[in-house]
Amino acid sequence: MKRSVQEIVELVVFGAIALLIGTGLLWVGGWVFSGLGWLFQAVSGLLWRLLIVLVPLIIVGGLIYWLATSLRSKGAAPKAGEPAEAPADEPVAAEATPAVVEATAESAPSETAPADEAVEPDPADEDRPLRNG
Repeated sequence: MKRSVQEIVELVVFGAIALLIGTGLLWVGGWVFSGLGWLFQAVSGLLWRLLIVLVPLIIVGGLIYWLATSLRSKGAAPKAGEPAEAPADEPVAAEATPAVVEATAESAPSETAPADEAVEPDPADEDRPLRNG
């Protein structure tokens, strides 16, 4: 395959143009990435200076919180020889009288009851906390 002089010159010129465009794109890309690198360095420098101040403050605040909660829990414990008080939000369990025991036994489903008469638990009761007492 023989090429003419004009085709060879066109290939050389187009190749040179492609090299110039590629070099220009690399040059512009270098400037863009250099600018982005400068921006990323500036942002990371600001974050670093912020963390230098925040981390010790967070540590000191956590220690103060831990100290306050540990002192509060120690202060709430009953002293030796004093009876412990029941919390105000929990009711004190009443003594079971025979009538209450009888009514509870009648309202509870028996284990020998048929399956169609069994009472299913209320799903809302699962979210309620259990009470001891």
